[in-house]
Amino acid sequence: MKKANYLWTGIIAAALLLSACRSRAPEATETVSPDLVFTAAAQTAGAIMTESALLTPSPTTSPSDTPEPPTQTTAPTEAATTPAAVTSAVATTAPPASSGGGGDNSVYVADVTVEDGTDFAPGESFTKTWQIMNNGSTTWGAGYELVFVEGDKMGGPDSVPVPSEVAPGATVNISVNLVAPSQAGDYIGYWRMRNASGVLFGNPFWVDIDVIGSSGGGTSATVTPGPSPTPQAGVVSNVTLSIDDPSVDGTCPHTFRITTGFHLNQAATVNYQLEAGSDTAGFNINLPPPVQNSLSAGSHTLNFDLTFDADIDGWVRFHITSPMDISSDQVSFFLRCR
Repeated sequence: MKKANYLWTGIIAAALLLSACRSRAPEATETVSPDLVFTAAAQTAGAIMTESALLTPSPTTSPSDTPEPPTQTTAPTEAATTPAAVTSAVATTAPPASSGGGGDNSVYVADVTVEDGTDFAPGESFTKTWQIMNNGSTTWGAGYELVFVEGDKMGGPDSVPVPSEVAPGATVNISVNLVAPSQAGDYIGYWRMRNASGVLFGNPFWVDIDVIGSSGGGTSATVTPGPSPTPQAGVVSNVTLSIDDPSVDGTCPHTFRITTGFHLNQAATVNYQLEAGSDTAGFNINLPPPVQNSLSAGSHTLNFDLTFDADIDGWVRFHITSPMDISSDQVSFFLRCR
Protein backbone atom coordinates (compact mmCIF):
# COMPACT_ATOMS: atom_id res chain seq x y z
CA MET A 1 0.00 0.00 0.00
CA LYS A 2 2.81 2.34 0.87
CA LYS A 3 4.53 1.45 -2.47
CA ALA A 4 1.46 2.39 -4.38
CA ASN A 5 1.28 5.67 -2.53
CA TYR A 6 4.95 6.38 -3.27
CA LEU A 7 4.36 5.50 -6.90
CA TRP A 8 1.44 7.93 -7.32
CA THR A 9 3.30 10.54 -5.40
CA GLY A 10 6.21 10.15 -7.84
CA ILE A 11 3.97 10.30 -10.82
CA ILE A 12 2.30 13.46 -9.58
CA ALA A 13 5.67 15.07 -8.81
CA ALA A 14 6.97 14.16 -12.22
CA ALA A 15 3.88 15.61 -13.79
CA LEU A 16 4.26 18.81 -11.79
CA LEU A 17 7.95 19.04 -12.69
CA LEU A 18 7.20 18.58 -16.38
CA SER A 19 4.50 21.28 -16.22
CA ALA A 20 6.90 23.74 -14.60
CA CYS A 21 9.56 23.10 -17.14
CA ARG A 22 7.16 23.76 -19.97
CA SER A 23 5.99 27.08 -18.44
CA ARG A 24 9.55 28.45 -18.13
CA ALA A 25 10.75 27.40 -21.55
CA PRO A 26 11.12 30.25 -24.11
CA GLU A 27 8.44 30.65 -26.66
CA ALA A 28 9.34 29.60 -30.08
CA THR A 29 10.57 32.59 -32.19
CA GLU A 30 11.04 32.98 -35.94
CA THR A 31 14.62 32.90 -36.99
CA VAL A 32 15.59 36.23 -38.75
CA SER A 33 18.35 36.40 -41.30
CA PRO A 34 21.11 38.96 -40.64
CA ASP A 35 20.74 40.24 -44.21
CA LEU A 36 17.14 41.05 -43.50
CA VAL A 37 18.14 42.93 -40.37
CA PHE A 38 20.58 45.11 -42.30
CA THR A 39 18.05 45.64 -45.09
CA ALA A 40 15.43 46.82 -42.64
CA ALA A 41 17.93 49.14 -40.98
CA ALA A 42 18.87 50.60 -44.31
CA GLN A 43 15.24 51.09 -45.24
CA THR A 44 14.60 52.79 -41.92
CA ALA A 45 17.59 55.10 -42.38
CA GLY A 46 16.46 55.85 -45.92
CA ALA A 47 13.01 56.69 -44.69
CA ILE A 48 14.49 59.08 -42.10
CA MET A 49 16.71 60.69 -44.72
CA THR A 50 13.79 61.02 -47.11
CA GLU A 51 11.72 62.73 -44.46
CA SER A 52 14.62 65.03 -43.62
CA ALA A 53 15.04 65.87 -47.29
CA LEU A 54 11.39 66.80 -47.52
CA LEU A 55 11.83 69.21 -44.64
CA THR A 56 15.13 70.73 -45.93
CA PRO A 57 15.26 72.64 -49.32
CA SER A 58 17.52 70.91 -51.77
CA PRO A 59 20.62 72.95 -52.79
CA THR A 60 19.93 71.95 -56.36
CA THR A 61 16.49 73.57 -56.55
CA SER A 62 15.73 74.94 -60.02
CA PRO A 63 16.61 78.68 -60.53
CA SER A 64 13.07 79.29 -61.66
CA ASP A 65 11.87 78.18 -58.21
CA THR A 66 14.35 80.30 -56.25
CA PRO A 67 14.05 84.17 -56.46
CA GLU A 68 17.24 85.96 -57.51
CA PRO A 69 18.62 88.50 -55.02
CA PRO A 70 18.39 92.22 -56.09
CA THR A 71 21.51 93.89 -57.46
CA GLN A 72 22.75 97.57 -57.44
CA THR A 73 22.85 97.81 -61.22
CA THR A 74 19.25 97.17 -62.13
CA ALA A 75 18.17 98.30 -65.58
CA PRO A 76 16.04 101.25 -64.40
CA THR A 77 18.97 102.70 -62.42
CA GLU A 78 21.35 102.33 -65.34
CA ALA A 79 18.92 103.90 -67.79
CA ALA A 80 18.44 106.91 -65.54
CA THR A 81 22.14 107.59 -64.96
CA THR A 82 24.00 106.61 -68.13
CA PRO A 83 25.44 109.45 -70.26
CA ALA A 84 23.44 108.19 -73.24
CA ALA A 85 20.18 108.98 -71.46
CA VAL A 86 21.41 112.47 -70.52
CA THR A 87 22.63 113.15 -74.05
CA SER A 88 19.27 112.16 -75.45
CA ALA A 89 17.49 114.60 -73.12
CA VAL A 90 19.79 117.46 -74.09
CA ALA A 91 19.49 116.72 -77.79
CA THR A 92 15.72 117.03 -77.69
CA THR A 93 15.78 120.41 -75.90
CA ALA A 94 16.19 123.14 -78.50
CA PRO A 95 17.91 126.38 -77.38
CA PRO A 96 15.13 128.97 -76.99
CA ALA A 97 17.04 131.72 -78.83
CA SER A 98 18.54 129.75 -81.68
CA SER A 99 15.65 129.43 -84.12
CA GLY A 100 12.19 130.75 -84.80
CA GLY A 101 10.93 127.42 -86.10
CA GLY A 102 9.65 126.55 -89.54
CA GLY A 103 13.15 125.82 -90.84
CA ASP A 104 14.47 129.40 -90.46
CA ASN A 105 17.94 129.79 -88.98
CA SER A 106 21.02 131.97 -89.37
CA VAL A 107 24.65 132.02 -88.29
CA TYR A 108 27.29 134.77 -88.14
CA VAL A 109 30.16 134.37 -90.62
CA ALA A 110 32.29 137.53 -90.43
CA ASP A 111 32.48 141.28 -89.80
CA VAL A 112 32.83 142.78 -93.27
CA THR A 113 33.24 146.28 -91.78
CA VAL A 114 33.78 147.72 -88.27
CA GLU A 115 35.44 145.03 -86.22
CA ASP A 116 34.72 144.86 -82.50
CA GLY A 117 36.36 147.70 -80.56
CA THR A 118 36.76 150.06 -83.54
CA ASP A 119 37.33 153.69 -82.45
CA PHE A 120 35.03 156.50 -83.63
CA ALA A 121 34.79 160.19 -82.90
CA PRO A 122 31.59 161.41 -81.22
CA GLY A 123 28.80 161.78 -83.79
CA GLU A 124 30.80 160.07 -86.54
CA SER A 125 28.71 158.18 -89.10
CA PHE A 126 29.67 154.67 -90.13
CA THR A 127 28.22 151.59 -91.80
CA LYS A 128 28.28 148.20 -90.12
CA THR A 129 28.17 145.18 -92.44
CA TRP A 130 27.88 141.54 -91.37
CA GLN A 131 28.24 138.44 -93.52
CA ILE A 132 25.49 136.05 -92.48
CA MET A 133 24.78 132.49 -93.59
CA ASN A 134 21.34 130.94 -94.08
CA ASN A 135 21.89 127.62 -92.29
CA GLY A 136 18.20 126.79 -92.16
CA SER A 137 16.02 124.96 -94.66
CA THR A 138 13.94 127.87 -96.02
CA THR A 139 14.83 130.57 -98.56
CA TRP A 140 14.94 134.15 -97.27
CA GLY A 141 12.90 136.41 -99.51
CA ALA A 142 10.45 139.29 -99.31
CA GLY A 143 9.67 140.25 -95.71
CA TYR A 144 12.89 138.85 -94.24
CA GLU A 145 14.95 141.49 -92.45
CA LEU A 146 17.60 142.26 -89.86
CA VAL A 147 16.10 144.04 -86.82
CA PHE A 148 17.49 145.88 -83.80
CA VAL A 149 16.70 143.95 -80.59
CA GLU A 150 18.73 145.30 -77.67
CA GLY A 151 21.54 147.55 -76.44
CA ASP A 152 22.76 150.80 -78.04
CA LYS A 153 20.91 151.56 -81.25
CA MET A 154 23.45 154.23 -82.32
CA GLY A 155 20.92 156.03 -84.48
CA GLY A 156 20.23 152.95 -86.56
CA PRO A 157 16.88 152.02 -88.13
CA ASP A 158 14.48 149.60 -86.51
CA SER A 159 15.15 147.12 -89.31
CA VAL A 160 16.77 146.67 -92.72
CA PRO A 161 15.49 144.26 -95.40
CA VAL A 162 17.52 141.35 -96.71
CA PRO A 163 18.93 142.76 -99.98
CA SER A 164 18.26 139.63 -102.07
CA GLU A 165 16.95 136.09 -101.87
CA VAL A 166 19.20 133.83 -99.82
CA ALA A 167 18.93 130.08 -100.41
CA PRO A 168 19.79 127.55 -97.67
CA GLY A 169 23.57 127.31 -97.33
CA ALA A 170 24.19 130.68 -99.02
CA THR A 171 25.63 133.82 -97.40
CA VAL A 172 24.60 137.46 -97.67
CA ASN A 173 26.07 140.82 -96.60
CA ILE A 174 23.63 142.99 -94.62
CA SER A 175 24.46 146.59 -93.65
CA VAL A 176 23.06 149.21 -91.27
CA ASN A 177 23.95 152.91 -91.20
CA LEU A 178 24.88 154.02 -87.69
CA VAL A 179 26.20 157.06 -85.83
CA ALA A 180 28.63 157.02 -82.91
CA PRO A 181 27.08 158.46 -79.71
CA SER A 182 28.12 161.94 -78.63
CA GLN A 183 29.83 160.90 -75.41
CA ALA A 184 33.01 158.86 -74.96
CA GLY A 185 32.56 155.24 -73.94
CA ASP A 186 32.02 151.68 -75.11
CA TYR A 187 28.79 150.95 -76.98
CA ILE A 188 27.27 147.71 -78.23
CA GLY A 189 24.03 147.04 -80.08
CA TYR A 190 22.42 143.66 -80.87
CA TRP A 191 20.63 142.73 -84.10
CA ARG A 192 18.80 139.58 -85.17
CA MET A 193 17.07 138.04 -88.19
CA ARG A 194 13.26 138.07 -88.51
CA ASN A 195 11.09 136.24 -91.03
CA ALA A 196 8.07 137.46 -93.00
CA SER A 197 5.75 136.28 -90.21
CA GLY A 198 7.49 138.54 -87.70
CA VAL A 199 9.25 135.67 -85.88
CA LEU A 200 12.85 136.21 -84.75
CA PHE A 201 15.29 133.42 -85.50
CA GLY A 202 18.98 132.63 -85.20
CA ASN A 203 21.41 134.00 -82.64
CA PRO A 204 22.05 137.76 -82.28
CA PHE A 205 24.79 139.68 -84.12
CA TRP A 206 26.31 142.82 -82.64
CA VAL A 207 28.20 146.00 -83.38
CA ASP A 208 30.75 146.99 -80.71
CA ILE A 209 32.52 150.36 -80.88
CA ASP A 210 34.56 152.75 -78.70
CA VAL A 211 33.79 156.46 -78.82
CA ILE A 212 36.98 158.48 -78.24
CA GLY A 213 36.96 162.11 -77.06
CA SER A 214 33.96 164.41 -76.71
CA SER A 215 31.65 166.08 -79.19
CA GLY A 216 33.07 169.14 -80.87
CA GLY A 217 31.63 172.50 -81.74
CA GLY A 218 30.11 173.62 -84.99
CA THR A 219 27.48 176.12 -85.92
CA SER A 220 24.80 176.57 -83.29
CA ALA A 221 21.53 174.83 -83.99
CA THR A 222 18.11 176.32 -83.71
CA VAL A 223 17.85 174.94 -80.16
CA THR A 224 20.47 174.10 -77.58
CA PRO A 225 21.13 170.36 -77.46
CA GLY A 226 19.93 168.59 -74.35
CA PRO A 227 21.98 166.23 -72.21
CA SER A 228 23.56 163.21 -73.79
CA PRO A 229 21.43 160.06 -73.69
CA THR A 230 21.99 157.89 -70.66
CA PRO A 231 20.09 154.79 -69.56
CA GLN A 232 17.52 155.74 -66.95
CA ALA A 233 14.81 153.90 -65.09
CA GLY A 234 11.54 155.71 -64.51
CA VAL A 235 8.47 156.85 -66.34
CA VAL A 236 10.18 157.12 -69.77
CA SER A 237 12.48 154.55 -71.37
CA ASN A 238 13.75 153.32 -74.77
CA VAL A 239 14.02 156.73 -76.45
CA THR A 240 15.11 156.22 -80.08
CA LEU A 241 15.59 158.18 -83.32
CA SER A 242 16.30 156.98 -86.85
CA ILE A 243 16.50 158.56 -90.31
CA ASP A 244 15.18 156.76 -93.38
CA ASP A 245 18.35 157.55 -95.42
CA PRO A 246 20.91 159.63 -93.48
CA SER A 247 23.31 160.09 -96.43
CA VAL A 248 21.92 161.54 -99.67
CA ASP A 249 23.62 162.66 -102.87
CA GLY A 250 20.84 163.76 -105.22
CA THR A 251 18.21 166.23 -106.22
CA CYS A 252 17.30 169.13 -103.91
CA PRO A 253 15.19 170.11 -102.14
CA HIS A 254 15.28 166.86 -100.17
CA THR A 255 13.19 165.80 -97.20
CA PHE A 256 14.59 163.57 -94.49
CA ARG A 257 11.97 161.41 -92.74
CA ILE A 258 12.82 161.14 -89.03
CA THR A 259 11.17 158.52 -86.82
CA THR A 260 11.33 158.76 -83.04
CA GLY A 261 10.01 156.46 -80.35
CA PHE A 262 9.79 156.03 -76.59
CA HIS A 263 8.01 153.96 -73.96
CA LEU A 264 5.92 155.23 -71.03
CA ASN A 265 5.71 152.94 -68.01
CA GLN A 266 2.61 154.85 -66.91
CA ALA A 267 0.29 157.51 -68.32
CA ALA A 268 1.95 160.93 -68.23
CA THR A 269 2.08 164.42 -69.72
CA VAL A 270 5.16 164.46 -71.92
CA ASN A 271 7.11 167.51 -73.12
CA TYR A 272 9.35 166.76 -76.10
CA GLN A 273 11.16 168.45 -78.96
CA LEU A 274 13.44 167.76 -81.89
CA GLU A 275 16.97 169.18 -81.59
CA ALA A 276 19.47 169.62 -84.40
CA GLY A 277 22.77 171.22 -85.33
CA SER A 278 25.01 171.62 -88.35
CA ASP A 279 28.71 171.82 -89.08
CA THR A 280 27.91 173.77 -92.24
CA ALA A 281 28.78 177.41 -91.56
CA GLY A 282 25.85 179.82 -91.55
CA PHE A 283 23.23 177.11 -91.91
CA ASN A 284 20.00 177.53 -89.94
CA ILE A 285 17.75 174.52 -89.31
CA ASN A 286 14.06 175.19 -88.97
CA LEU A 287 12.70 172.81 -86.36
CA PRO A 288 9.14 172.19 -85.20
CA PRO A 289 8.27 173.88 -81.87
CA PRO A 290 8.34 171.94 -78.57
CA VAL A 291 5.21 169.87 -77.88
CA GLN A 292 3.32 168.99 -74.72
CA ASN A 293 1.06 165.95 -74.93
CA SER A 294 -0.85 163.76 -72.47
CA LEU A 295 -0.16 160.15 -73.41
CA SER A 296 -1.21 156.73 -72.15
CA ALA A 297 1.18 154.07 -70.92
CA GLY A 298 2.89 152.03 -73.63
CA SER A 299 5.11 152.57 -76.67
CA HIS A 300 4.75 155.66 -78.85
CA THR A 301 6.15 156.56 -82.29
CA LEU A 302 6.43 160.06 -83.79
CA ASN A 303 7.47 161.15 -87.30
CA PHE A 304 9.13 164.42 -88.30
CA ASP A 305 10.16 165.78 -91.72
CA LEU A 306 13.15 168.07 -92.24
CA THR A 307 13.50 169.58 -95.72
CA PHE A 308 16.69 171.16 -97.10
CA ASP A 309 17.44 172.80 -100.46
CA ALA A 310 21.23 173.09 -100.07
CA ASP A 311 24.20 171.00 -99.01
CA ILE A 312 24.37 170.27 -95.30
CA ASP A 313 26.21 168.13 -92.74
CA GLY A 314 24.10 167.95 -89.62
CA TRP A 315 22.85 165.97 -86.69
CA VAL A 316 19.51 165.52 -84.98
CA ARG A 317 18.15 163.93 -81.81
CA PHE A 318 14.87 163.60 -79.90
CA HIS A 319 14.75 165.20 -76.44
CA ILE A 320 12.10 164.55 -73.75
CA THR A 321 12.23 167.17 -70.97
CA SER A 322 9.26 166.02 -68.84
CA PRO A 323 8.24 163.97 -66.86
CA MET A 324 11.96 163.12 -66.90
CA ASP A 325 14.93 164.43 -68.87
CA ILE A 326 16.12 161.87 -71.43
CA SER A 327 17.29 161.99 -75.06
CA SER A 328 17.87 159.66 -77.96
CA ASP A 329 21.29 159.08 -79.49
CA GLN A 330 22.46 161.90 -81.74
CA VAL A 331 22.13 160.86 -85.39
CA SER A 332 24.13 162.49 -88.18
CA PHE A 333 22.84 163.19 -91.68
CA PHE A 334 24.45 164.38 -94.91
CA LEU A 335 23.06 166.01 -98.06
CA ARG A 336 24.80 166.90 -101.34
CA CYS A 337 22.62 168.54 -103.96
CA ARG A 338 22.98 167.79 -107.68
